[in-house]
Amino acid sequence: MLNFNFEDSPEGEFIEAIIAAQSQLERQQNSRQVRQKMRARIINGY
Repeated sequence: MLNFNFEDSPEGEFIEAIIAAQSQLERQQNSRQVRQKMRARIINGY
């Protein structure tokens, strides 16, 4: 997690929203990758 103080301005709020959205995307991609790997292991008999 970033340790950053966002400005109390429209620009600061925009940057905060972009960083939050990027973090959410990374979490969702990681979750998808884990599910795919688990499924592949089940199919392969592990």
